[in-house]
Amino acid sequence: MYVTGLVVEMSNDQISLVEKLADRTARGKIIWEEHPRKGTFQTPFGEYVVTIEEIELQDEPGLIVIEVTVYNADGIALERFTDTTISSGEKNYYETMTKLYESARRNALGTDKAMKEILMRLDQL
Repeated sequence: MYVTGLVVEMSNDQISLVEKLADRTARGKIIWEEHPRKGTFQTPFGEYVVTIEEIELQDEPGLIVIEVTVYNADGIALERFTDTTISSGEKNYYETMTKLYESARRNALGTDKAMKEILMRLDQL
């Protein structure tokens, strides 16, 4: 990550990570789990773990951002970035990361399964 003026630009690897996580999650190829920290979801990749969470910025109360972190096997954060730190030319990743977070949350919590069961039971009434 490097700074140009006030804009922090992402490396191509970070951009690729976000896009591939979003795509594979949408296609049901990634299984997300609840993380012990409330509102955080994780998925393992070999000896690494990727987490995604909503965080409120301390210096801007009320502003929520989506943060992705990559951890190694020792629990050390190797990479951390938010939707507000991503810049790729004119592409803004706010919507992509927000959808990824929501998909990870629904996947980890079993939301779709719960909704299908509730709808099925309602149909039986």
